[in-house]
Amino acid sequence: MGSIKVDQDGERDLTVFTAEGVIRAEDVERAVETFYRDAVTLNVLWDITGADVSRIEGSDIEKVVHLSVAHGETRAGGKTAVVATEDLTFGLSRVYEMLKEAQNPPFRTSVFRSL
Repeated sequence: MGSIKVDQDGERDLTVFTAEGVIRAEDVERAVETFYRDAVTLNVLWDITGADVSRIEGSDIEKVVHLSVAHGETRAGGKTAVVATEDLTFGLSRVYEMLKEAQNPPFRTSVFRSL
């Protein structure tokens, strides 16, 4: 079982999600829902370098995209960075990035291989 730790840096208007272990789509959805319900920041960093996302499927990614875009106005002008070192994790993250960007959200998402 995995976990997603959340840290906020108010001075930099930044929320950092750090995922470790086996992460399921429900874990990501719960973290995103809590983020949008509580203290939203313009900038977000998802560090998934220590996560196993092999149980997340394409349809799961679509759900997370929908959830992010539905609340996107609260982050207009913001940025999301996803850091993924493993090929599978990087590939799934790129799918998320492309699906989300196709919806023209008011914030950008980019995927990187290193912090």
